[in-house]
Amino acid sequence: GGKLASIYNSAENAFVKNLGASSSCRLVLGGYLGNCNGCAWSWTDGSSWDYTNWGSGEPGNGPNAHVEMFSNGQWADVSDPDGSCPDYIIEWPAGTPTESDCNANGIPDSCELANGGDCNNNGLLDACETFDQTTPDCNNNSIPDSCDIESRFARDCDLNNVPDSCDIAAGALDENSDGRIDACNYAVGDFDLSNEVDSSDLSFLLLFFGEENPPFGDLDGSGVCDSADLSYCLLNFGPLE
Repeated sequence: GGKLASIYNSAENAFVKNLGASSSCRLVLGGYLGNCNGCAWSWTDGSSWDYTNWGSGEPGNGPNAHVEMFSNGQWADVSDPDGSCPDYIIEWPAGTPTESDCNANGIPDSCELANGGDCNNNGLLDACETFDQTTPDCNNNSIPDSCDIESRFARDCDLNNVPDSCDIAAGALDENSDGRIDACNYAVGDFDLSNEVDSSDLSFLLLFFGEENPPFGDLDGSGVCDSADLSYCLLNFGPLE
């Protein structure tokens, strides 16, 4: 249902010029001159020929020519398109169904998908998949939470498939404001929330060594702070990731 573009005024001419600004080719428009003496210039969509923006010395090729736009927005009439470098400007009537554009941003979904808009490779555009929250996107960045976590854009220290930032926004404790849930720090031996397991944390663990159900130190969940917890603390010794 598309046709080569027709231009009716200077504003449309400027729009098409900007549309092709990244192209090194001339832009093929829908203006043409029939193959007859006395033929008038016309647009392929049948609209009236009321506006022109010819360059200096144009038009000059005679019958059976078409319009191409230079990078400066001016037009030339061309008898044969340059086969090595044509960029065709296509327009569709308003309301004409074209390709799916689920997020209504004017870019066909297929183009956005081709440019990496499907982080989980399920054939659905991320921005549309997350729009109605059927696919979780708790931080509202139009990318599924699962992709944020997999790419490490978002941390999920408690492995509940929800970014920590969203857990914290929902009420999970983060007393040191490091973006990591405090429970995760405790779970690896960072009892003082310093973002590293160090001698201070070992002192905490030794303070409760041998106790049942201690407030700190039972890293393996056995119910008692013992040598296994000490080994686990030493295994994690150093800065947290």
